[in-house]
Amino acid sequence: MVPSPSPQVNPIGKLRSLLFAASVRPDLVAKMPRTGTDGIVIDNEDATPADKKSAGRIQAMGQAANFAADESMTAQVFVRVNAVASEWFEDDIRVGLHPSLAGVVVPKVETLDHMEAIGTALIAAGLEHLGVF
Repeated sequence: MVPSPSPQVNPIGKLRSLLFAASVRPDLVAKMPRTGTDGIVIDNEDATPADKKSAGRIQAMGQAANFAADESMTAQVFVRVNAVASEWFEDDIRVGLHPSLAGVVVPKVETLDHMEAIGTALIAAGLEHLGVF
């Protein structure tokens, strides 16, 4: 029996600059590609208030889809999710990530168990190809 190949993980290219904007501020996110930044981070963590996390996930998904459809887009696009230990992490991974992203930014990774939880959540969401930053 021939083993199936491992999924290819998106390589994260050279990043000289990263620009962050809150997922719930689509006006700011839409302007980010014009800045010349190497990486865009749609932030659903600290920049998004607790009562807007659900709306932020939906916004992040839509914004990433718009960027993926833009053939002139040169910046790598990431979504910053909430910490593994937070109540929002699982939904952030399951609902808020578009498959075209360069990767996911996960804050406050403190243990190997956190890394395993990130990998498990990405696999469960069918997003194991995303880089982790």
